[in-house]
Amino acid sequence: MLKNTNHTKASFVMSVLNGGEYLEKSIESILSQTYKNFELIIVDDGSKDETLKILKNKAKKDKRIKILVNKINLGLTQSLINAIKQTSSEIIVRQDADEVSKKNRLEKLLKYYDDKSVVAVGSNCINIYSNNLQSSWGYLDENQIKNKIKYKTIFPHGSSSFRANRYYQVKGYDTNYKTCQDFDLWNKLFKTGRILMCKEILLERYILKNSISKKRRFRQLLDSLKIRTTYNNPFNIKIYVLSLIYFIISFIPENIYFIIKKYL
Repeated sequence: MLKNTNHTKASFVMSVLNGGEYLEKSIESILSQTYKNFELIIVDDGSKDETLKILKNKAKKDKRIKILVNKINLGLTQSLINAIKQTSSEIIVRQDADEVSKKNRLEKLLKYYDDKSVVAVGSNCINIYSNNLQSSWGYLDENQIKNKIKYKTIFPHGSSSFRANRYYQVKGYDTNYKTCQDFDLWNKLFKTGRILMCKEILLERYILKNSISKKRRFRQLLDSLKIRTTYNNPFNIKIYVLSLIYFIISFIPENIYFIIKKYL
């Protein structure tokens, strides 16, 4: 029973490639959670820098950390699938290596799962750009989520959590999607129950210039378009216009891109 939260185990899952300057800070933000009954499973997805050394040092100091190593780069989707297979927890919580959780993030998220109809919960967050500008992601209530979920990602992947049993029920992440895998997963989970968002800011996201949305724009365009046509009427012109708009604005400076994206 989730109401007795001391007995509810959660699993943070993270995949990292060449972790960079935020990895240690990201891990520490998880380890310092006010809610302690969790494990942290981190996949080193073929890093060539000091990432694995950092992970091993952290794991020596905290037994809740488990490390998986990909000898070659498998990508985010497959890495997350592999990480989740190693868990036995009721709740899966996502975080990326360039994101930092507030200390009470897990405690806040778990309270939503007292309602058995809730299958996934994300949160509001702060986007921090390379030029030190900041913007909030923005909050969506349940009705707004229902109206937008077929058209756009409703909350950041790294802010999300979901029930493990529902994840397996809908067959989890789809390996056909190298990007936008969360967009697809939310739509599948939506068919099994309620998806909610915490209004409180529980995560800081460092938006890096080499983020996947910048490096793989065309793949993201194709993946997002395929997902939109899967969960909408393929003759709905809105999905094609929206996909094209997202593709075009991805070429503008990142701080402006995320502000504009929030209102689409």
